[in-house]
Amino acid sequence: MEKIINSIIDIDKKTKKLNLETEAVIKNRNLDLKEKINNLEKQSTLEAKTISEDLYKKIIKDGEDEILYLETKDYSSLKKIEDIYNNKKEDLVENIFKSLFLLKE
Repeated sequence: MEKIINSIIDIDKKTKKLNLETEAVIKNRNLDLKEKINNLEKQSTLEAKTISEDLYKKIIKDGEDEILYLETKDYSSLKKIEDIYNNKKEDLVENIFKSLFLLKE
């Protein structure tokens, strides 16, 4: 009977030891998983930051290109208007002068 009791106590001790070892393994795995998750979050954040910076730079570049295009287009239009005015200036002044004198008469 004593042998059976000692066997049960021995089994109980081994079970307790195995239980503690299992808890330690689970705790270590949880710590490893948390570390891996943190690393993945950091990596994802860095990748997202890089992607957003690249996108921001592209948007700024596209905007600057559009501004340059519009400035060039506006300058071209303004130059055409100025050329037309310079070509028609004499006729305009003469017509206005005639119109003013015709109104007075």
